[in-house]
Amino acid sequence: MQLSSSSAFSRRWITASRLLKSGKLKEIFIRTYRIIKRRKLKFRLIDYADWHEEWVEVGQKDTKRITELINSLPHQPFFSIVLHLDVTNHAAATSTIESIKEQIYPNWKLHIITSKNINSESLQKNISTDDDRIKITNVEDYDLNDWVIALDSQTRLGKAALFSVASSIVDTPEVSVIYSDNDHINSLGIFCDPYMKPSWNPDLFESINYLKPFTILHKNLWEKHLNPEEDLHDHLIQATKKMSAKEILHIPQILASIHTDNQKNHLVPIVNAVKNNFPTKEPLVSIIIPTRDQGQLLKTCINSIYQKTKYTNFEIILIDHQSSEKKAIRVIDFLREKPNSRIEKYSGNFNFSAMVNKGAEIAQGEIITLLNNDTEIIEENWLELLVTQTIRKEVGVCGPLLLFKNRTIQHAGIHPSKNALMIHGHKHEKENSPGYFGHLQTKHEVMAVTGACLSTKKTTWDELGGFNDKNLKVAYNDVDFCLKAREVGLRVLLEPKVKLIHHESASRGVEQEILRNPRLQKEISYMKDRWGEFLFVDPASNPNLLTTEEGLSLNPHPKEIPIWKNN
Repeated sequence: MQLSSSSAFSRRWITASRLLKSGKLKEIFIRTYRIIKRRKLKFRLIDYADWHEEWVEVGQKDTKRITELINSLPHQPFFSIVLHLDVTNHAAATSTIESIKEQIYPNWKLHIITSKNINSESLQKNISTDDDRIKITNVEDYDLNDWVIALDSQTRLGKAALFSVASSIVDTPEVSVIYSDNDHINSLGIFCDPYMKPSWNPDLFESINYLKPFTILHKNLWEKHLNPEEDLHDHLIQATKKMSAKEILHIPQILASIHTDNQKNHLVPIVNAVKNNFPTKEPLVSIIIPTRDQGQLLKTCINSIYQKTKYTNFEIILIDHQSSEKKAIRVIDFLREKPNSRIEKYSGNFNFSAMVNKGAEIAQGEIITLLNNDTEIIEENWLELLVTQTIRKEVGVCGPLLLFKNRTIQHAGIHPSKNALMIHGHKHEKENSPGYFGHLQTKHEVMAVTGACLSTKKTTWDELGGFNDKNLKVAYNDVDFCLKAREVGLRVLLEPKVKLIHHESASRGVEQEILRNPRLQKEISYMKDRWGEFLFVDPASNPNLLTTEEGLSLNPHPKEIPIWKNN
Protein backbone atom coordinates (compact mmCIF):
# COMPACT_ATOMS: atom_id res chain seq x y z
CA MET A 1 0.00 0.00 0.00
CA GLN A 2 3.02 2.28 -0.26
CA LEU A 3 4.31 4.26 -3.19
CA SER A 4 7.39 2.76 -4.78
CA SER A 5 10.62 4.65 -4.08
CA SER A 6 11.18 5.40 -7.79
CA SER A 7 7.73 6.89 -8.38
CA ALA A 8 7.94 8.76 -5.07
CA PHE A 9 11.27 10.28 -6.14
CA SER A 10 9.83 11.24 -9.53
CA ARG A 11 6.80 12.92 -7.99
CA ARG A 12 8.86 14.82 -5.42
CA TRP A 13 11.35 15.97 -8.07
CA ILE A 14 8.50 17.39 -10.17
CA THR A 15 7.07 19.17 -7.13
CA ALA A 16 10.47 20.56 -6.15
CA SER A 17 11.07 21.84 -9.70
CA ARG A 18 7.72 23.62 -9.70
CA LEU A 19 8.42 25.26 -6.34
CA LEU A 20 11.93 26.28 -7.41
CA LYS A 21 10.59 27.97 -10.54
CA SER A 22 8.10 29.90 -8.43
CA GLY A 23 10.79 30.87 -5.90
CA LYS A 24 9.00 29.19 -3.00
CA LEU A 25 12.11 28.03 -1.13
CA LYS A 26 10.30 28.08 2.19
CA GLU A 27 7.78 25.53 0.96
CA ILE A 28 10.62 23.29 -0.30
CA PHE A 29 12.10 23.35 3.20
CA ILE A 30 8.72 22.48 4.75
CA ARG A 31 8.19 19.52 2.40
CA THR A 32 11.73 18.24 2.95
CA TYR A 33 11.20 18.38 6.72
CA ARG A 34 7.97 16.40 6.38
CA ILE A 35 9.62 13.70 4.24
CA ILE A 36 12.41 13.23 6.81
CA LYS A 37 9.82 13.09 9.59
CA ARG A 38 7.81 10.42 7.75
CA ARG A 39 10.90 8.30 7.10
CA LYS A 40 11.64 8.28 10.83
CA LEU A 41 8.05 7.22 11.48
CA LYS A 42 8.46 4.13 9.31
CA PHE A 43 11.00 2.71 11.75
CA ARG A 44 8.54 3.15 14.62
CA LEU A 45 5.68 1.16 13.07
CA ILE A 46 4.53 -1.54 15.45
CA ASP A 47 4.85 -5.20 14.46
CA TYR A 48 1.61 -7.19 14.46
CA ALA A 49 3.13 -10.00 16.53
CA ASP A 50 3.82 -7.51 19.32
CA TRP A 51 0.40 -5.90 18.95
CA HIS A 52 -1.28 -9.32 19.02
CA GLU A 53 0.56 -10.27 22.19
CA GLU A 54 -0.47 -7.02 23.86
CA TRP A 55 -4.13 -6.73 22.84
CA VAL A 56 -5.35 -10.14 21.65
CA GLU A 57 -3.69 -12.96 23.54
CA VAL A 58 -5.37 -14.18 26.74
CA GLY A 59 -3.06 -15.02 29.64
CA GLN A 60 -3.82 -16.48 33.05
CA LYS A 61 -4.46 -13.07 34.55
CA ASP A 62 -6.82 -12.23 31.70
CA THR A 63 -8.66 -15.55 32.13
CA LYS A 64 -9.21 -14.86 35.80
CA ARG A 65 -10.50 -11.37 35.03
CA ILE A 66 -12.88 -12.66 32.34
CA THR A 67 -14.25 -15.30 34.73
CA GLU A 68 -14.95 -12.57 37.27
CA LEU A 69 -16.71 -10.48 34.64
CA ILE A 70 -18.82 -13.47 33.50
CA ASN A 71 -20.01 -14.01 37.05
CA SER A 72 -20.96 -10.35 37.33
CA LEU A 73 -23.16 -10.31 34.21
CA PRO A 74 -26.82 -9.68 35.09
CA HIS A 75 -27.78 -12.36 32.58
CA GLN A 76 -25.77 -14.70 30.37
CA PRO A 77 -26.79 -15.05 26.71
CA PHE A 78 -26.70 -18.55 25.21
CA PHE A 79 -25.13 -19.28 21.81
CA SER A 80 -25.90 -21.94 19.21
CA ILE A 81 -22.84 -22.48 17.01
CA VAL A 82 -23.43 -24.15 13.64
CA LEU A 83 -20.51 -25.81 11.85
CA HIS A 84 -21.09 -27.44 8.44
CA LEU A 85 -18.72 -30.25 7.42
CA ASP A 86 -18.26 -32.23 4.23
CA VAL A 87 -15.69 -34.75 3.03
CA THR A 88 -13.31 -31.98 1.99
CA ASN A 89 -13.06 -30.12 5.27
CA HIS A 90 -13.88 -32.34 8.25
CA ALA A 91 -10.21 -32.99 9.03
CA ALA A 92 -9.51 -29.25 9.17
CA ALA A 93 -12.37 -28.75 11.60
CA THR A 94 -10.36 -30.01 14.56
CA SER A 95 -8.77 -26.61 15.16
CA THR A 96 -12.15 -24.89 14.94
CA ILE A 97 -13.79 -27.28 17.39
CA GLU A 98 -10.90 -27.08 19.84
CA SER A 99 -11.11 -23.27 19.81
CA ILE A 100 -14.79 -23.50 20.73
CA LYS A 101 -14.07 -25.93 23.56
CA GLU A 102 -11.42 -23.51 24.86
CA GLN A 103 -13.93 -20.68 25.27
CA ILE A 104 -13.87 -19.15 28.74
CA TYR A 105 -17.54 -18.27 28.40
CA PRO A 106 -19.49 -21.51 29.06
CA ASN A 107 -22.96 -20.97 27.59
CA TRP A 108 -22.83 -22.48 24.13
CA LYS A 109 -23.82 -25.53 22.10
CA LEU A 110 -22.05 -26.66 18.95
CA HIS A 111 -24.11 -28.30 16.20
CA ILE A 112 -21.87 -30.07 13.66
CA ILE A 113 -23.91 -30.59 10.50
CA THR A 114 -22.44 -33.30 8.27
CA SER A 115 -23.18 -34.17 4.66
CA LYS A 116 -24.80 -37.55 4.01
CA ASN A 117 -21.58 -39.05 2.67
CA ILE A 118 -19.79 -38.61 5.99
CA ASN A 119 -19.96 -41.43 8.52
CA SER A 120 -20.82 -39.88 11.90
CA GLU A 121 -19.23 -42.72 13.88
CA SER A 122 -15.97 -42.32 11.94
CA LEU A 123 -16.10 -38.58 12.47
CA GLN A 124 -16.50 -38.97 16.22
CA LYS A 125 -13.35 -41.09 16.30
CA ASN A 126 -11.33 -38.44 14.47
CA ILE A 127 -12.74 -35.41 16.28
CA SER A 128 -12.81 -35.17 20.06
CA THR A 129 -16.47 -34.73 20.98
CA ASP A 130 -16.21 -35.59 24.67
CA ASP A 131 -18.16 -32.45 25.56
CA ASP A 132 -21.92 -32.91 25.89
CA ARG A 133 -22.39 -29.42 24.41
CA ILE A 134 -21.25 -30.81 21.03
CA LYS A 135 -23.81 -32.57 18.83
CA ILE A 136 -23.22 -34.24 15.43
CA THR A 137 -26.08 -34.63 12.98
CA ASN A 138 -26.69 -34.77 9.25
CA VAL A 139 -29.92 -32.76 9.32
CA GLU A 140 -30.70 -29.09 9.92
CA ASP A 141 -33.22 -30.01 12.62
CA TYR A 142 -31.91 -28.73 15.94
CA ASP A 143 -33.03 -26.43 18.71
CA LEU A 144 -31.66 -22.92 18.61
CA ASN A 145 -30.75 -20.68 21.48
CA ASP A 146 -31.22 -16.91 21.42
CA TRP A 147 -28.05 -16.25 19.41
CA VAL A 148 -26.72 -18.16 16.41
CA ILE A 149 -23.17 -18.27 15.01
CA ALA A 150 -22.36 -19.95 11.70
CA LEU A 151 -18.69 -20.94 11.43
CA ASP A 152 -16.65 -22.70 8.77
CA SER A 153 -13.79 -25.11 9.33
CA GLN A 154 -11.12 -22.54 8.47
CA THR A 155 -12.05 -20.24 11.37
CA ARG A 156 -10.57 -20.36 14.84
CA LEU A 157 -12.05 -18.34 17.72
CA GLY A 158 -9.99 -16.51 20.32
CA LYS A 159 -10.55 -17.67 23.91
CA ALA A 160 -12.37 -14.48 24.85
CA ALA A 161 -14.58 -14.37 21.73
CA LEU A 162 -17.89 -15.53 23.19
CA PHE A 163 -17.41 -13.53 26.37
CA SER A 164 -16.79 -10.34 24.41
CA VAL A 165 -19.99 -10.95 22.46
CA ALA A 166 -22.03 -11.85 25.53
CA SER A 167 -20.84 -8.74 27.35
CA SER A 168 -21.75 -6.58 24.34
CA ILE A 169 -25.24 -8.11 24.16
CA VAL A 170 -25.84 -7.28 27.80
CA ASP A 171 -24.66 -3.70 27.28
CA THR A 172 -26.60 -3.16 24.03
CA PRO A 173 -29.79 -5.25 24.19
CA GLU A 174 -31.23 -3.67 21.02
CA VAL A 175 -28.68 -5.39 18.72
CA SER A 176 -29.59 -8.16 16.27
CA VAL A 177 -26.32 -8.50 14.32
CA ILE A 178 -22.81 -8.53 15.79
CA TYR A 179 -19.43 -8.87 14.10
CA SER A 180 -15.78 -8.44 15.05
CA ASP A 181 -12.36 -7.85 13.55
CA ASN A 182 -10.28 -10.85 12.53
CA ASP A 183 -6.76 -11.79 11.53
CA HIS A 184 -5.26 -14.73 9.64
CA ILE A 185 -3.03 -17.71 10.41
CA ASN A 186 -0.45 -18.55 7.74
CA SER A 187 0.95 -21.97 6.87
CA LEU A 188 3.59 -21.59 9.59
CA GLY A 189 0.92 -21.01 12.24
CA ILE A 190 1.80 -17.32 12.60
CA PHE A 191 -0.94 -14.74 13.20
CA CYS A 192 -0.82 -12.13 10.45
CA ASP A 193 -2.78 -9.71 8.26
CA PRO A 194 -5.34 -8.29 10.70
CA TYR A 195 -8.55 -7.00 9.14
CA MET A 196 -9.60 -4.02 11.25
CA LYS A 197 -13.11 -3.42 9.99
CA PRO A 198 -15.21 -0.29 9.85
CA SER A 199 -18.42 0.22 11.78
CA TRP A 200 -21.66 -0.52 9.94
CA ASN A 201 -21.11 0.56 6.34
CA PRO A 202 -24.07 -0.71 4.28
CA ASP A 203 -22.75 0.16 0.83
CA LEU A 204 -19.49 -1.64 1.56
CA PHE A 205 -21.35 -4.66 2.95
CA GLU A 206 -23.54 -4.88 -0.14
CA SER A 207 -20.40 -5.57 -2.20
CA ILE A 208 -18.07 -7.23 0.32
CA ASN A 209 -19.16 -9.51 3.16
CA TYR A 210 -16.83 -7.94 5.68
CA LEU A 211 -18.93 -9.23 8.61
CA LYS A 212 -17.53 -12.76 8.25
CA PRO A 213 -16.01 -15.01 9.54
CA PHE A 214 -17.46 -14.33 13.01
CA THR A 215 -21.01 -13.09 12.62
CA ILE A 216 -23.53 -13.44 15.44
CA LEU A 217 -27.24 -13.22 14.65
CA HIS A 218 -30.27 -13.07 16.88
CA LYS A 219 -32.38 -16.21 16.63
CA ASN A 220 -35.30 -14.32 15.06
CA LEU A 221 -33.10 -13.05 12.25
CA TRP A 222 -31.54 -16.46 11.69
CA GLU A 223 -34.91 -18.20 11.47
CA LYS A 224 -35.96 -15.86 8.66
CA HIS A 225 -33.10 -17.37 6.66
CA LEU A 226 -35.39 -20.27 5.78
CA ASN A 227 -33.85 -21.35 2.49
CA PRO A 228 -30.55 -23.22 3.08
CA GLU A 229 -29.69 -22.64 -0.59
CA GLU A 230 -29.84 -18.87 -0.14
CA ASP A 231 -26.48 -17.29 0.58
CA LEU A 232 -26.37 -15.84 4.09
CA HIS A 233 -24.71 -12.69 2.75
CA ASP A 234 -27.61 -12.11 0.34
CA HIS A 235 -30.09 -12.70 3.16
CA LEU A 236 -28.37 -10.19 5.43
CA ILE A 237 -28.16 -7.55 2.69
CA GLN A 238 -31.94 -7.56 2.47
CA ALA A 239 -32.54 -7.97 6.21
CA THR A 240 -30.26 -5.12 7.24
CA LYS A 241 -32.04 -2.70 4.88
CA LYS A 242 -34.97 -2.86 7.30
CA MET A 243 -32.80 -2.36 10.39
CA SER A 244 -31.38 0.73 12.05
CA ALA A 245 -27.64 1.13 12.54
CA LYS A 246 -28.16 0.67 16.30
CA GLU A 247 -29.19 -2.93 15.68
CA ILE A 248 -25.84 -3.79 14.07
CA LEU A 249 -22.86 -3.86 16.42
CA HIS A 250 -19.18 -3.91 15.54
CA ILE A 251 -16.80 -5.16 18.24
CA PRO A 252 -13.38 -3.68 17.34
CA GLN A 253 -11.43 -6.65 18.68
CA ILE A 254 -9.63 -9.56 16.99
CA LEU A 255 -11.95 -12.36 18.08
CA ALA A 256 -11.42 -14.80 15.19
CA SER A 257 -8.64 -16.01 12.91
CA ILE A 258 -8.85 -17.56 9.44
CA HIS A 259 -6.42 -20.26 8.32
CA THR A 260 -4.98 -19.30 4.96
CA ASP A 261 -2.24 -20.16 2.53
CA ASN A 262 0.62 -17.83 1.66
CA GLN A 263 -0.88 -16.54 -1.61
CA LYS A 264 -2.33 -13.38 0.00
CA ASN A 265 -5.62 -13.82 -1.86
CA HIS A 266 -7.44 -13.07 1.39
CA LEU A 267 -6.23 -9.46 1.19
CA VAL A 268 -8.55 -8.86 -1.78
CA PRO A 269 -11.92 -10.46 -0.98
CA ILE A 270 -14.62 -11.33 -3.49
CA VAL A 271 -16.59 -8.26 -4.57
CA ASN A 272 -20.21 -8.60 -5.61
CA ALA A 273 -21.29 -6.34 -8.45
CA VAL A 274 -24.02 -3.98 -7.26
CA LYS A 275 -25.99 -1.92 -9.75
CA ASN A 276 -27.95 1.10 -8.56
CA ASN A 277 -30.77 2.21 -10.82
CA PHE A 278 -30.10 5.29 -12.91
CA PRO A 279 -33.02 7.74 -13.34
CA THR A 280 -35.06 7.21 -16.51
CA LYS A 281 -34.34 10.81 -17.43
CA GLU A 282 -30.99 12.52 -16.87
CA PRO A 283 -31.40 15.14 -14.12
CA LEU A 284 -29.77 18.48 -14.87
CA VAL A 285 -26.35 18.76 -13.21
CA SER A 286 -24.90 22.18 -12.37
CA ILE A 287 -21.08 21.96 -12.47
CA ILE A 288 -19.69 24.84 -10.40
CA ILE A 289 -16.07 25.79 -11.07
CA PRO A 290 -14.39 28.58 -9.04
CA THR A 291 -11.36 30.04 -10.84
CA ARG A 292 -8.80 32.81 -10.99
CA ASP A 293 -6.20 33.08 -13.75
CA GLN A 294 -4.28 29.80 -14.27
CA GLY A 295 -5.46 29.69 -17.88
CA GLN A 296 -3.74 26.44 -18.85
CA LEU A 297 -5.24 24.55 -15.92
CA LEU A 298 -8.67 25.98 -16.64
CA LYS A 299 -8.40 25.13 -20.33
CA THR A 300 -7.50 21.53 -19.51
CA CYS A 301 -10.43 21.29 -17.11
CA ILE A 302 -13.05 22.82 -19.45
CA ASN A 303 -11.86 20.96 -22.56
CA SER A 304 -11.87 17.64 -20.72
CA ILE A 305 -15.48 18.18 -19.61
CA TYR A 306 -16.73 18.83 -23.12
CA GLN A 307 -14.57 16.26 -24.84
CA LYS A 308 -14.87 13.33 -22.43
CA THR A 309 -18.26 13.59 -20.71
CA LYS A 310 -20.87 11.16 -22.04
CA TYR A 311 -23.58 12.66 -19.80
CA THR A 312 -25.37 15.39 -21.79
CA ASN A 313 -27.71 17.23 -19.40
CA PHE A 314 -25.34 19.56 -17.57
CA GLU A 315 -24.58 23.24 -17.23
CA ILE A 316 -21.26 24.85 -16.27
CA ILE A 317 -21.27 27.78 -13.85
CA LEU A 318 -17.85 29.43 -13.78
CA ILE A 319 -17.20 31.70 -10.80
CA ASP A 320 -14.46 34.07 -11.98
CA HIS A 321 -12.47 35.71 -9.21
CA GLN A 322 -11.04 38.74 -11.01
CA SER A 323 -9.01 36.85 -13.61
CA SER A 324 -6.55 39.09 -15.48
CA GLU A 325 -4.25 36.56 -17.14
CA LYS A 326 -4.72 36.68 -20.94
CA LYS A 327 -4.88 32.91 -21.39
CA ALA A 328 -7.47 32.58 -18.66
CA ILE A 329 -9.58 35.35 -20.22
CA ARG A 330 -9.48 33.58 -23.60
CA VAL A 331 -10.74 30.37 -21.98
CA ILE A 332 -13.49 32.27 -20.17
CA ASP A 333 -14.53 33.96 -23.42
CA PHE A 334 -14.61 30.56 -25.15
CA LEU A 335 -16.84 29.20 -22.40
CA ARG A 336 -19.10 32.23 -22.57
CA GLU A 337 -20.13 31.19 -26.08
CA LYS A 338 -21.31 27.78 -24.93
CA PRO A 339 -25.12 27.55 -24.60
CA ASN A 340 -24.95 25.49 -21.41
CA SER A 341 -22.56 27.76 -19.49
CA ARG A 342 -22.71 30.89 -17.39
CA ILE A 343 -19.95 33.18 -16.12
CA GLU A 344 -20.48 34.77 -12.73
CA LYS A 345 -18.12 37.47 -11.47
CA TYR A 346 -16.75 37.41 -7.92
CA SER A 347 -14.63 40.15 -6.36
CA GLY A 348 -12.86 40.69 -3.04
CA ASN A 349 -10.57 38.53 -0.95
CA PHE A 350 -10.33 34.84 -1.80
CA ASN A 351 -13.23 32.98 -0.17
CA PHE A 352 -13.75 29.55 -1.74
CA SER A 353 -16.94 28.96 0.25
CA ALA A 354 -18.52 32.23 -0.86
CA MET A 355 -17.62 31.50 -4.47
CA VAL A 356 -19.29 28.09 -4.58
CA ASN A 357 -22.27 29.41 -2.61
CA LYS A 358 -22.72 32.09 -5.25
CA GLY A 359 -22.68 29.45 -7.95
CA ALA A 360 -25.21 27.31 -6.06
CA GLU A 361 -27.60 30.26 -5.74
CA ILE A 362 -28.04 30.49 -9.50
CA ALA A 363 -27.74 26.78 -10.22
CA GLN A 364 -30.75 25.35 -12.01
CA GLY A 365 -29.74 21.71 -11.71
CA GLU A 366 -31.25 19.04 -9.50
CA ILE A 367 -27.66 17.98 -8.78
CA ILE A 368 -24.77 20.29 -7.86
CA THR A 369 -21.23 19.14 -8.64
CA LEU A 370 -18.34 21.20 -7.35
CA LEU A 371 -15.23 20.94 -9.50
CA ASN A 372 -11.83 22.54 -9.02
CA ASN A 373 -10.28 24.36 -11.97
CA ASP A 374 -7.19 22.13 -11.57
CA THR A 375 -9.05 18.86 -12.24
CA GLU A 376 -9.14 16.88 -15.47
CA ILE A 377 -11.81 14.46 -16.65
CA ILE A 378 -10.33 11.20 -17.95
CA GLU A 379 -13.31 8.83 -18.20
CA GLU A 380 -16.54 9.48 -20.08
CA ASN A 381 -18.92 7.94 -17.52
CA TRP A 382 -17.70 10.02 -14.54
CA LEU A 383 -20.80 12.20 -14.22
CA GLU A 384 -23.27 9.37 -14.80
CA LEU A 385 -21.69 7.34 -11.99
CA LEU A 386 -21.68 10.30 -9.60
CA VAL A 387 -25.32 11.10 -10.36
CA THR A 388 -26.33 7.45 -9.91
CA GLN A 389 -25.15 7.55 -6.29
CA THR A 390 -25.99 11.17 -5.49
CA ILE A 391 -29.64 10.83 -6.55
CA ARG A 392 -30.28 8.08 -3.97
CA LYS A 393 -32.46 9.41 -1.14
CA GLU A 394 -30.14 8.11 1.61
CA VAL A 395 -27.03 9.72 0.09
CA GLY A 396 -26.10 13.29 0.96
CA VAL A 397 -22.71 13.64 -0.74
CA CYS A 398 -20.69 11.60 -3.24
CA GLY A 399 -17.11 12.08 -4.38
CA PRO A 400 -14.66 10.29 -6.71
CA LEU A 401 -11.14 8.91 -6.57
CA LEU A 402 -8.65 11.67 -7.42
CA LEU A 403 -5.29 10.90 -9.01
CA PHE A 404 -1.99 12.72 -9.24
CA LYS A 405 -0.71 13.39 -12.72
CA ASN A 406 1.49 10.29 -12.42
CA ARG A 407 -1.71 8.23 -11.90
CA THR A 408 -1.18 7.41 -8.26
CA ILE A 409 -3.95 8.13 -5.76
CA GLN A 410 -4.22 11.64 -4.30
CA HIS A 411 -7.63 11.27 -2.64
CA ALA A 412 -9.78 8.28 -1.71
CA GLY A 413 -11.90 9.80 1.00
CA ILE A 414 -10.90 12.00 3.93
CA HIS A 415 -9.95 10.63 7.35
CA PRO A 416 -9.38 12.47 10.64
CA SER A 417 -6.02 12.64 12.34
CA LYS A 418 -5.28 13.38 15.98
CA ASN A 419 -4.34 17.03 15.37
CA ALA A 420 -7.51 17.65 13.30
CA LEU A 421 -5.58 18.00 10.05
CA MET A 422 -7.40 15.78 7.58
CA ILE A 423 -5.66 12.89 5.82
CA HIS A 424 -6.45 11.65 2.32
CA GLY A 425 -6.93 7.88 2.29
CA HIS A 426 -4.71 5.50 0.28
CA LYS A 427 -2.53 8.40 -0.83
CA HIS A 428 0.24 7.51 -3.34
CA GLU A 429 -1.05 3.98 -3.97
CA LYS A 430 -1.33 2.84 -7.56
CA GLU A 431 -4.36 3.92 -9.57
CA ASN A 432 -5.85 0.42 -9.68
CA SER A 433 -4.99 -0.55 -6.11
CA PRO A 434 -7.78 -2.64 -4.55
CA GLY A 435 -7.22 -0.72 -1.33
CA TYR A 436 -7.38 -1.98 2.23
CA PHE A 437 -8.99 -5.43 1.98
CA GLY A 438 -10.61 -4.48 -1.32
CA HIS A 439 -12.35 -1.32 -0.15
CA LEU A 440 -11.35 0.65 -3.24
CA GLN A 441 -13.16 -1.83 -5.45
CA THR A 442 -16.58 -0.55 -4.43
CA LYS A 443 -18.44 2.49 -3.17
CA HIS A 444 -18.53 2.94 0.60
CA GLU A 445 -19.14 5.50 3.30
CA VAL A 446 -16.30 7.79 4.35
CA MET A 447 -15.96 10.63 6.82
CA ALA A 448 -15.81 13.23 4.04
CA VAL A 449 -14.82 13.81 0.43
CA THR A 450 -12.92 16.75 -0.98
CA GLY A 451 -14.58 19.78 -2.51
CA ALA A 452 -12.22 19.40 -5.49
CA CYS A 453 -15.00 17.18 -6.84
CA LEU A 454 -18.14 16.77 -4.78
CA SER A 455 -21.73 16.03 -5.80
CA THR A 456 -24.91 16.64 -3.82
CA LYS A 457 -28.59 17.23 -4.47
CA LYS A 458 -29.59 20.90 -4.73
CA THR A 459 -32.23 20.31 -2.04
CA THR A 460 -29.57 18.85 0.28
CA TRP A 461 -27.27 21.81 -0.40
CA ASP A 462 -30.00 24.26 0.52
CA GLU A 463 -31.17 22.33 3.61
CA LEU A 464 -27.61 22.12 4.98
CA GLY A 465 -26.87 25.77 4.23
CA GLY A 466 -24.12 25.22 1.67
CA PHE A 467 -20.50 25.94 2.58
CA ASN A 468 -19.64 28.02 5.66
CA ASP A 469 -18.34 31.26 4.13
CA LYS A 470 -17.95 33.02 7.50
CA ASN A 471 -15.71 30.64 9.47
CA LEU A 472 -14.30 28.35 6.75
CA LYS A 473 -13.41 30.59 3.85
CA VAL A 474 -10.56 28.45 2.47
CA ALA A 475 -10.10 25.08 4.19
CA TYR A 476 -12.33 22.45 5.80
CA ASN A 477 -15.51 23.81 4.21
CA ASP A 478 -15.95 20.51 2.36
CA VAL A 479 -15.38 18.45 5.51
CA ASP A 480 -17.80 20.65 7.42
CA PHE A 481 -20.49 20.18 4.75
CA CYS A 482 -20.00 16.40 4.79
CA LEU A 483 -20.27 16.34 8.58
CA LYS A 484 -23.51 18.31 8.37
CA ALA A 485 -24.86 15.70 5.97
CA ARG A 486 -23.87 12.84 8.27
CA GLU A 487 -25.28 14.70 11.28
CA VAL A 488 -28.78 14.51 9.77
CA GLY A 489 -28.40 10.83 8.86
CA LEU A 490 -27.29 11.10 5.23
CA ARG A 491 -24.43 9.04 3.81
CA VAL A 492 -21.20 10.46 2.43
CA LEU A 493 -19.95 8.08 -0.27
CA LEU A 494 -16.68 7.56 -2.06
CA GLU A 495 -17.30 6.14 -5.54
CA PRO A 496 -13.86 4.81 -6.59
CA LYS A 497 -15.12 3.81 -10.03
CA VAL A 498 -15.06 7.52 -10.83
CA LYS A 499 -11.51 8.75 -11.41
CA LEU A 500 -10.29 12.27 -12.14
CA ILE A 501 -6.81 13.76 -12.31
CA HIS A 502 -6.28 16.51 -9.74
CA HIS A 503 -3.31 18.78 -10.31
CA GLU A 504 -3.26 19.08 -6.54
CA SER A 505 -3.92 22.63 -5.38
CA ALA A 506 -1.68 23.92 -8.14
CA SER A 507 -3.68 27.15 -8.16
CA ARG A 508 -3.38 27.61 -4.40
CA GLY A 509 0.13 26.48 -3.61
CA VAL A 510 1.12 24.60 -0.45
CA GLU A 511 -0.28 25.27 3.02
CA GLN A 512 2.24 26.64 5.47
CA GLU A 513 2.88 24.85 8.70
CA ILE A 514 -0.03 25.23 11.10
CA LEU A 515 1.93 27.27 13.63
CA ARG A 516 2.79 29.79 10.91
CA ASN A 517 -0.65 30.01 9.36
CA PRO A 518 -3.09 31.98 11.54
CA ARG A 519 -5.96 31.50 9.10
CA LEU A 520 -5.56 27.72 9.09
CA GLN A 521 -5.24 27.71 12.89
CA LYS A 522 -8.49 29.62 13.16
CA GLU A 523 -10.30 27.23 10.82
CA ILE A 524 -9.06 24.18 12.73
CA SER A 525 -10.14 25.76 16.01
CA TYR A 526 -13.60 26.40 14.59
CA MET A 527 -13.91 22.76 13.42
CA LYS A 528 -12.95 21.45 16.86
CA ASP A 529 -15.41 23.73 18.60
CA ARG A 530 -18.23 23.04 16.16
CA TRP A 531 -17.92 19.28 15.89
CA GLY A 532 -16.14 18.08 19.04
CA GLU A 533 -15.67 14.31 19.10
CA PHE A 534 -17.78 13.85 15.96
CA LEU A 535 -14.84 15.31 14.05
CA PHE A 536 -12.97 12.07 14.79
CA VAL A 537 -15.76 9.58 13.99
CA ASP A 538 -14.74 7.81 10.80
CA PRO A 539 -17.20 5.33 9.23
CA ALA A 540 -14.43 3.95 7.01
CA SER A 541 -11.82 3.24 9.67
CA ASN A 542 -11.28 1.42 12.95
CA PRO A 543 -10.04 2.43 16.44
CA ASN A 544 -7.23 -0.13 16.10
CA LEU A 545 -5.78 1.80 13.14
CA LEU A 546 -3.97 5.08 12.67
CA THR A 547 -4.30 6.96 9.40
CA THR A 548 -1.23 8.97 8.49
CA GLU A 549 0.18 10.36 5.27
CA GLU A 550 2.23 7.16 5.10
CA GLY A 551 -0.95 5.07 5.04
CA LEU A 552 -2.63 2.81 7.59
CA SER A 553 -0.77 1.46 10.60
CA LEU A 554 -1.65 -0.28 13.84
CA ASN A 555 -2.58 1.98 16.72
CA PRO A 556 -0.19 1.08 19.55
CA HIS A 557 -2.81 2.36 22.00
CA PRO A 558 -6.26 1.43 20.62
CA LYS A 559 -9.06 3.86 21.39
CA GLU A 560 -11.29 0.97 22.49
CA ILE A 561 -9.58 -1.82 24.39
CA PRO A 562 -11.15 -5.14 25.50
CA ILE A 563 -12.97 -4.82 28.81
CA TRP A 564 -10.89 -7.63 30.21
CA LYS A 565 -7.69 -5.71 29.39
CA ASN A 566 -9.01 -2.58 31.11
CA ASN A 567 -7.92 -3.23 34.67
